[in-house]
Amino acid sequence: MQRRIREEDVLESTTADDEAPQGDREENEVAEEKLLEGVVAASLIDLQTELEQVKGLRNLAQRIYDAGTESKFERLREVLIDPRFSREKLIIFTEHRDTLDFLIRRLDGMGYTGQVAQIHGGMHYMERDEQVEKFRKPAGKGGARFLVCTDAASEGINLQFCWIMINYDVPWNPARLEQRMGRIHRYGQKHDPVISLNLVAPKTREGRVLQTLLDKLERIRKELRSDKVFDVIGRLFEGVSIKQYMEMAVEGRTDEAASDLNGRLTKEQVEALLARERTLYDSGGDVARELPRLRDDLDRETYRRLLPGYVRQYVERAAPLVGIELIGDPGKCFGFRSAKGTTADPILHVLDTYPARQRGCLTFLRPEDRDASIWIYPGEPLFEAFRSLVGERLASQGLRGLSSSTRPLRSLGGCLERFTRLFVGI
Repeated sequence: MQRRIREEDVLESTTADDEAPQGDREENEVAEEKLLEGVVAASLIDLQTELEQVKGLRNLAQRIYDAGTESKFERLREVLIDPRFSREKLIIFTEHRDTLDFLIRRLDGMGYTGQVAQIHGGMHYMERDEQVEKFRKPAGKGGARFLVCTDAASEGINLQFCWIMINYDVPWNPARLEQRMGRIHRYGQKHDPVISLNLVAPKTREGRVLQTLLDKLERIRKELRSDKVFDVIGRLFEGVSIKQYMEMAVEGRTDEAASDLNGRLTKEQVEALLARERTLYDSGGDVARELPRLRDDLDRETYRRLLPGYVRQYVERAAPLVGIELIGDPGKCFGFRSAKGTTADPILHVLDTYPARQRGCLTFLRPEDRDASIWIYPGEPLFEAFRSLVGERLASQGLRGLSSSTRPLRSLGGCLERFTRLFVGI
């Protein structure tokens, strides 16, 4: 079983933007469940030893649970009832759904029932939008005061109407920390200051590492007099995981971990990275100069995706006008055949100029093997012959003589004319 386990730590290796929901669960939950099927033991004796250790941990956890106190939540409670924040909206981030459910239960127990919105990766996007709107709505109009969420809420959701964020647990992945900060630190934030509270137990080894990181970020923010430091955390630690520092701390090398963190995160490094981004993205930067070309490429790619659908619709509607039947599957591979009692010599004559291998397989989609089929698109000779014949038929009928079934071909033809200007020669 251990050899079969190849799952990675999703929270560690991906950002919230990259994480995909698995049904009604988050990807990291599914991956963690698979990882927990593994064991450290390599022999039966080791397995028995590990089993006893797990039992001890379970019993310890049970005693803590039975005690009914949660020091981290008590610290959170102090923040929630602080007169400075009593009328403000707060975002509370956690990594795990279990913790999210726990927090909602405890908030309900404090009398905040109906005032809590939630977002997690197992939600449908429409349900997420509803929860954001619930949080956005003023409390006096039935809105929520708190938004409790996993990192799913750091993915493309604008929460700049709120200016207080609490990390109930601090992610070890710096990119995820940056994304969380970005929910309130970036565009559209009008409140100054913006507050990020991180609940860390400084007397633990993990806490010392995280406190070193967070204290250093705060010092740099004050020195720069800017929140921009929170926009570059992920890039400063690119390829480096806080998990490495945690492992050093567990091995008793906490001071070494703190020293390395201090050396990696400096004001000068942040300034250099911000300067490089200004060079790239400001009005005279490389990206700005390339933007017109990139937009053109994006337009071409958009048309490229739309093109097969338009061409297929045009051919299917116009074929009866010129005495052509489509045989086979137009969605994959099809052929042209003269309809009974009609003649389509101009088109079939063009078709005869292609190798016999290609004539029986026409396609609206770009084929992998161009020698085995004929790709139908604007500018392609067979399609242009088809379109020319259709145009002649429409012109001979005149606008008044067009039936309701053929009239849409003129608008489709206009679209294809624009596509032709873009794609002739591809």
